[in-house]
Amino acid sequence: MTRFQRIAGIGLGILFSANLVFHIMILLGVIDYSIVWGGRLKTRTEMLQFETVSLVLNAIFLMIVCVRMNWIHLRIPRIVLTIVFWLMAGIFLLNTLGNLVSLNSLETIIFTPLTAVSTVFCVVLAMSKNQKSPSV
Repeated sequence: MTRFQRIAGIGLGILFSANLVFHIMILLGVIDYSIVWGGRLKTRTEMLQFETVSLVLNAIFLMIVCVRMNWIHLRIPRIVLTIVFWLMAGIFLLNTLGNLVSLNSLETIIFTPLTAVSTVFCVVLAMSKNQKSPSV
């Protein structure tokens, strides 16, 4: 694994972990939900639904990163991890574009660069030929 691949994996691990904490704080009401989802959430029920999806996806993304980095040892075929990282890259690219048109300028300023970096990191890990992987 190259140094840049390690940076990408560690970076994504940190970003997904921080994102989980962030979305939990939104669910708990510590952070106002108007700064996420493009500022388009209107009710607490909408927030609960969308934030639950965010938590589940971020937990799955974190687990996938942990498997690719060999922090968690699961026998997942390499091709599956590669496809998942390409899908994640696509999701983060679309998220970056969505952040650019957010109704909340704070979301645009803070989250656009984070999702852009996440896109790049996912591409790096999708292209990774990790020979030490426990994957099949």
